[in-house]
Amino acid sequence: MSQMIFKVLGSGCKKYNLLEDHVSKHLKEAEVEQISMRRNLKTLKPFVAWDEFKNVKKIASKKIIITDPALATGGSMIQTIDRLIELGVDDSNIVTMSMFGCAEGIETILSKYPNVNIFLVNLADGIREDGYLLPYNGDTGDRLYGIRENEFIIE
Repeated sequence: MSQMIFKVLGSGCKKYNLLEDHVSKHLKEAEVEQISMRRNLKTLKPFVAWDEFKNVKKIASKKIIITDPALATGGSMIQTIDRLIELGVDDSNIVTMSMFGCAEGIETILSKYPNVNIFLVNLADGIREDGYLLPYNGDTGDRLYGIRENEFIIE
């Protein structure tokens, strides 16, 4: 089964994701595409700014690896997985990888898609009311990509 890596680009629209860079070094044959997510800072609901799903051929036959620096509320991952399911990917062929995450985000994903495999480097203590992981380190995407925190507020 061929593999595909989908980079979730959060705060910051740069075309790299450090986690994806590392994974793609080990999966040299994997195709790499991107999806840029934002979230409404008042409702914490994510939305897709843009994606490259249209570039993928025969996506339903691929093992999908979604890389996202942080898994907090799980909203960005759910949006990405929803889109993949719409395109015919079975949730058992989806793997998520994040540097940081919390139990709440994991539970959100597994309650909707129980066959998705989730890998985290570090399990955070929890999540704050504003959707950020505890302990608070600022928005992971902001820190990685140099974008101002809270830049994307949608009314």
